[in-house]
Amino acid sequence: MDKKKTGGFPVRYLLFLLTFVCLSGAVVTFLRPGIWNLVKSGADEVFMPMQIGLNRVGLYLSDQYDRLMSLRSVEAQNDILRAENERLKEENMVLYQQTFELSQMRELLSMQERFSQYEIIGAHVIQKETGNWFHEFLIDKGSRDGVRMGANILSGGALVGRVVHVGKNYARVLSIIDDESNVGAMSRETADFCIVSGDLELFSEGKLSFGFADKDARLAPGDLLITSYVSDIYLPDLPIGYIESVNADANNLTMSGILVPIADFDKIQTVDVILTSKSDWIAEEETASGSGENASAGVG
Repeated sequence: MDKKKTGGFPVRYLLFLLTFVCLSGAVVTFLRPGIWNLVKSGADEVFMPMQIGLNRVGLYLSDQYDRLMSLRSVEAQNDILRAENERLKEENMVLYQQTFELSQMRELLSMQERFSQYEIIGAHVIQKETGNWFHEFLIDKGSRDGVRMGANILSGGALVGRVVHVGKNYARVLSIIDDESNVGAMSRETADFCIVSGDLELFSEGKLSFGFADKDARLAPGDLLITSYVSDIYLPDLPIGYIESVNADANNLTMSGILVPIADFDKIQTVDVILTSKSDWIAEEETASGSGENASAGVG
């Protein structure tokens, strides 16, 4: 079987059949030209609707493709805009934080200038009580350095606590975050009075509480709390922290809230000890006030 076959039918017969069909078509077209037009017309009737349908399908698919490409382009632009928006938000947050920190630093510098009149010495922390925070610790300055009971302690320009025991070469400091600590405070912005209380459990979140503010007090988040003039132990105007939130108490007579202290009680290494006591400050104020009254009387 060396003859090539297609489905069992000899190839030469197939070739002969196709040739016959082509020749027959040519003869018929030559003898009867109208037949070709008739065939063509019939073919147009059959295939034209198909062609129109295919054209419509093609146009539809082309339109959908263009829309898809346009949509992808818009989505890509949206992704770029979203990324740009997120970047701008981050930059704004950084700028806001830097502005807020700059404002805080300016306030602290203003505070430091106001208590620069006090006699201050530096000291190192040499021991602290067990726990994560410096709620009670020892410093390497004592009575021979002029440190007395109740001496106010600063760190980073803000109030840390007070001396509760004095030795010759050391002193023990109770910080304002200790559960036994209470500080008379007031708002730098409104002068409204409150009490800042230590709370080691709350300080696990890096915060302290304040209370006993009058219900009509104008305390607001962002206000700087400083030591009050009416405190028996603490000198006035020492920065404590910034108010985070304020709430009305259930008795409808007072308000309380949360503040974030300025001093870093996680890692205190050095402190500033104010040797000027509250009684010294009061005496100086009375002397200055008396001198002013005498001068006014002399002029009058």
